[in-house]
Amino acid sequence: MVADYDVGRVEVKEPDKCEKWDWFEWDEDKFPQPLFVPQKNLFKQKFNPFRNH
Repeated sequence: MVADYDVGRVEVKEPDKCEKWDWFEWDEDKFPQPLFVPQKNLFKQKFNPFRNH
């Protein structure tokens, strides 16, 4: 997910599905591991949400 974040507090609304929310630079080496398969595929395709729109 890509988001612009201005103000407010991020909350976990489904704790049985998500432990916490956090912000990461779009860099495979800086993402927590293991990656979800869809994220792995985006990195393999050299997708960059900041360059591709």
